[in-house]
Parts: sequence; C-alpha cells; structure tokens
Amino acid sequence: LRAGYGRSVETNLVAPIVPPGSIDPGGIGKGLAADLIVEKLRSDGCGGVLVNIGGDISVSGTPPSAEGWVVAIEYPEDPERIVTNIVIDEGGLCTSSTRSRRWTRGNEEPHHLIDPRTGEPSRSDVAAATVVAHNACEAEAWAKAALLLGSHEAMKHPILGGSPMILVTNAGEVLSTFDLAPTLDLDLNVEVNV
Repeated sequence: LRAGYGRSVETNLVAPIVPPGSIDPGGIGKGLAADLIVEKLRSDGCGGVLVNIGGDISVSGTPPSAEGWVVAIEYPEDPERIVTNIVIDEGGLCTSSTRSRRWTRGNEEPHHLIDPRTGEPSRSDVAAATVVAHNACEAEAWAKAALLLGSHEAMKHPILGGSPMILVTNAGEVLSTFDLAPTLDLDLNVEVNV
C-alpha cells in the first residue's frame, strides 16, 4: 500500500494517511462532482445540461441541437488542434493526459499520473486517453486505467476495449475502438487504427 509520493506503508488499515501524505480525489473527484451537478440541475428542472470540470464532462437531457452533445477532443500536444468530435446522448466523457500537471525534477519532467505498480509517474506510450461511459466518474476511472495500461493493453482489455475510447500515443498515433472517419480532423498527420 502506498501513501504519499514514494512512501510505502505496511498496515492493516484500509486507507492510512502518513504525514505529509494527503488524499487527492483528483480526476475521480472531478468526474463525480460533474455527475452530481448534472443530477442536481436536472432535478431542479433543467431540460438539458453539460458540465465540464477540467475535461471531465457529464451530460444529460436535451442537447442544444438535434446533433446531440458534441464534445471536441483536443490533441494533447496542441489544444488548438482537434483530434475528433464525439457526439454523446447521455453519460460521461473524460480525458486523462500526461501533458498537464508537470514539474521539473532534476533533468526529468514527470507528470501527475502515478502508476500504482511502480509508485512513479506512468511511462506508458499513451499521451492522452478519452473514454465515454455511463457517467463521468466511471469515464474518468477508465481513462486513467487506459493511460496507465498503455495502448496495447488498453485496446485489448476486456472492458476498455469494448468502451468508446480514443488514445493518442506519445508518437502522435491515434487509436480508437470506434470509427473516427466521419469526424476526424483531416488536417492532422496521424495514423488512425480502428
């Protein structure tokens, strides 16, 4: 069991917090918050709601157009470029990326996504993972898992491989579990494997 960065704890407690350790709900918390806000707004009578908390998106109800809730997926190296637009009717869509929340440690520039197998920032080949699920909390968990697993394992994972998912690798390759052709930004020089 790990508590805090680089600290290993042996204990029978379910969730020990060792000083200077702390609990950071991170993306799961953002996804859950988006879901709870959508639920509250819908119960208060809103006909359609889209809540975006730092890339964790929850949608419900009637969208503003007949096309549905359209969400642009950004290219991790250049947020001005769009990999694709995804249309969802209800649920959550979340993206996890190694390109944000970085710092300098010696000659390295680690990121915030810690691989629980190593206790270190993930070294997978995935720069960004986007997953669509029943809700944003679930989508966030699966997006993190896909990124940490790496592209090969995520694409063949029995649950992830069947979920609507887009991976952008560190090499710029776009992988998807569904057909991106109708919505892919053709200005991108990336290979699409479906």
